[in-house]
Amino acid sequence: MQKDYIYLNGEKRNLGKPLDRINIRTLLSDCGVDLQVKGLAIAVNTQVIPKSEWGYTTVKAKDRIEIVRPFSGG
Repeated sequence: MQKDYIYLNGEKRNLGKPLDRINIRTLLSDCGVDLQVKGLAIAVNTQVIPKSEWGYTTVKAKDRIEIVRPFSGG
């Protein structure tokens, strides 16, 4: 079990629990991200992770995770 840090949207974070027990879906929930938002995209180390894999993709030490939310504007 490793307790280490990740980068979330460029910010270094220690999640306070072993990373081998955290998948993308859990991470998003713990961060208060609404998983039902249409168009939500997640990239881990510049690789986009399909929503169907969020529950199976585990977080590893020093991963760089980007959460991209849709927004409207013009």
